Amino acid sequence: MAQDSLIHSSEDIDLLLSWSSDDCDRLILIEAKAFGSFANKQLTSKLKRLESIFGFQGDNFERVRPTFVLTGFSAPVKLRTEAWPPWALADGMPRFLRMPPPSEPQFMVSRCDESGVPAALGKHWRYVKR
Repeated sequence: MAQDSLIHSSEDIDLLLSWSSDDCDRLILIEAKAFGSFANKQLTSKLKRLESIFGFQGDNFERVRPTFVLTGFSAPVKLRTEAWPPWALADGMPRFLRMPPPSEPQFMVSRCDESGVPAALGKHWRYVKR
């Protein structure tokens, strides 16, 4: 059920754009990777979950039209998209929006403890120079 998929998952979308037009409500779901690469396992799991919400054809909600977009500094390679729902593809290929690489310095977000000490399971966040 779509409602269970909304509540029972830690997977997220990095950026969600939404607007209404006369004929539908558009949802653009953007998955971003800055310095890592897009992984088949992660994307297959994410798209399976999104399919459980929006349906294979993206028509589970009468007016909603979902679109899935990848963005990053470099285009994804060797993605396996055969299990992706059609609305997550454009002409059978993932949609990709290239981001311009950042200028120096570069920073990244990292977990830490309340004192700012790096901690894999920390409940606080800090940014550090990459």
